[in-house]
Amino acid sequence: MSLIKEIGLYNYLVQKNVPDLKAHVKVLSVKRGALLYDTTQRYTDIYEIVSGAVKLGRISDK
Repeated sequence: MSLIKEIGLYNYLVQKNVPDLKAHVKVLSVKRGALLYDTTQRYTDIYEIVSGAVKLGRISDK
């Protein structure tokens, strides 16, 4: 895992020649406080944080 930390996830996947990688990658700039997704959406995306921070949260029925 240290190689991924060193060069970043995207660069690691490029080195591994993942098929059609560029077709599935998009760059997002997200403003502070914005949601990447919520509980009504089913997401299987992977995010690489290039700069800044992400706050993780959880919603409970209680």
